[in-house]
Amino acid sequence: MGGLLSSSVAADEFSGKTVWVVGASSGIGEAMAEAYYQRGAKVIVSARREQALEDLVQRLKSSPAAPGADAKALVVDTADLDKAKANAEAALEAFGPIDVVVLSAGISNRGSVADTDISVEQRLFQVNFFGTVAITKAMLPHFFEHGSGCFVVVSSVQGLMGLPQRAPYAASKHALHGYFESLRAEVAHKNVAVHIVCPGYVKTDLSNRALTTSASAEYAKTDETTASGFEPKYVAERSLTEIKNKKEYIVIAQTKAVLALWLRKHFPSVLRKIMNARGKAADTAHAA
Repeated sequence: MGGLLSSSVAADEFSGKTVWVVGASSGIGEAMAEAYYQRGAKVIVSARREQALEDLVQRLKSSPAAPGADAKALVVDTADLDKAKANAEAALEAFGPIDVVVLSAGISNRGSVADTDISVEQRLFQVNFFGTVAITKAMLPHFFEHGSGCFVVVSSVQGLMGLPQRAPYAASKHALHGYFESLRAEVAHKNVAVHIVCPGYVKTDLSNRALTTSASAEYAKTDETTASGFEPKYVAERSLTEIKNKKEYIVIAQTKAVLALWLRKHFPSVLRKIMNARGKAADTAHAA
C-alpha cells in the first residue's frame, strides 16, 4: 500500500524509482529511506534488526508521500559476505528492478592505535568496507542488464581526513573512497552513477555503538560533537538534492570540518599541527 499524498509532498525524478537502502534501521540510512519514500519511490529497507525495520515500514506507510510510494523490509547482515548475492536477489524480488542502492551500513570506533586490538580493525572493515563491496558486486550485474543504476555510498568526512582515536574508522572510509572512485571510472560508460556522501557530525547512535579497544566492547555514550551534530533528515535531504544535481562527492559538514579540509589541501602543515595537538590531548586525557 502506497503512502498518502500530502499537498506539501510532490513527486520528483525519484518518483516511481525503486531504492534499496542498506543500513536503514537508524540514522542517515533511515532518513534516506524516508526522503526517497516521500518523493514517491518504492523503498526496500535493510539492516540486521528486523523489528526496527518493520517499525520503519509502518511509519513510512502512515506518512505523507507522493503517489507510488511503497516500502518493504528485508533483513540483511552486511558482515555476512556469503549472503550478499542472495540478499541482492531477495531485494530484486521485492518490487522488481532496482534503480538506486544506498549503502549506509557502518560502525565506528574510539581508541588509540596502540591500545586497540586488531579485532577492531577487522570488524570495521568487515562491516564498513567488505560488506559494502559485497553488496555492490552483487548488484552490478543487475545494473548492467537494466542499462542503468546508481550507488549512493554514505561515507564520512573521515574518508577524506583521518582523526586521532578513529584510525580504523577513518581507514575503512578511505578504503571506500578509493574503491568507489575506481568503480566510478569503470562503470560510467555503462550509465551507472556513483555518489559518495561525506557527512560531518550527525545526531545518530554511531558513537554510542562504536567499538572501543576491543571488538566486544562498545563506547556506550554519545559524544558532544555527535549530540550537537546535524539532524539525519537534513543530511538526507541535502544528499538527494546534490544527487539530482549529479554531484559525485557530497560533503555535508560543519564549518570546522570544511575549514580543516581546506587546510589539508592548501596548508597541510598547519592542519598537521592541529591534529598532532588533538592527538596529544586525547592521549593525556586517557592517561589521567
